[in-house]
Amino acid sequence: MKEQEEKSIERLRLASEMSEKYYHKPLVLTYSGGKDSDVMLRLAQKSGINFEIINNHTTVDAPCTVRYIREVFKGIERTGRKATILYPKLSMWQLIVKMGTPPSRISRYCCKELKEKNIPNRYIATGVRKAESSGRKDRTEFETRGKTKADAKHYDTEHTKSVFADAIKVQEEQGLKDNDVDVYDCNLITACKQNNDVIVNPIIDWSDSDIWDFIHDENMTINPIYEHFDRCGCILCPMSGYCQKMKQIDLFPQYKQMYINAFDKMIEKRKEKGLETSWKNGTDCFDWWIERYKHEVKGQLELDLK
Repeated sequence: MKEQEEKSIERLRLASEMSEKYYHKPLVLTYSGGKDSDVMLRLAQKSGINFEIINNHTTVDAPCTVRYIREVFKGIERTGRKATILYPKLSMWQLIVKMGTPPSRISRYCCKELKEKNIPNRYIATGVRKAESSGRKDRTEFETRGKTKADAKHYDTEHTKSVFADAIKVQEEQGLKDNDVDVYDCNLITACKQNNDVIVNPIIDWSDSDIWDFIHDENMTINPIYEHFDRCGCILCPMSGYCQKMKQIDLFPQYKQMYINAFDKMIEKRKEKGLETSWKNGTDCFDWWIERYKHEVKGQLELDLK
């Protein structure tokens, strides 16, 4: 565990040094209120680096998660660091009406609009881990973001250390400014010098047990949502299982009604546009939406998204 911790701190320190040199701003930690974010935050604090922290408010997090994030950010601000909660232009309920269809496994517009908003022209740190999903198996310690997932570039720590050291050496030898772009540069250094989106994933290779062991060893306080669920996320996320959805409805019944209200408005908008819909009302749509991943009813994965 100690070796794992040291590797992650090394990644954070390297990213912080690159951020300060090329962006002339601190490394930005992205924070969700989940256990992985808390582990990354504790590692950043132990590393001694300067950092800022940002949360994307989704409008569908559990109330206890929202309160927890605010308390954590107050504590960070007391240390003199910048802690910012970013609010979306449209709430989940407004997005549903705008998109004209419920969010789903095959149409996860909510993540893109509410949770994964880019922080442009900054060097950012995330709590992404390969163990979280098969879709993250190709993620690495250091990355540059592309226009599409396929355009992203991936680098390990040793490569990053090497090209950063080379860039500094050439800069000194040629009397270059920090952000002068050299033809020899690796894409990672070029992206930094041009202040493009660069990412460090300090806990990318941590397992679930690594995370929990660290939390226990550090005697950390975490989000109380974990008293009920093994993950922290949006209420009634389409990626959640049926049993978890039912438990969330029991614990947070007001969210069910907010979804129903949004679906009512969504159906009215579809009718105004002349779009076909088989849902009678918001409740009918909600029941269909909740049941789809339990039964996988034929035809429900094919929805008119016009």
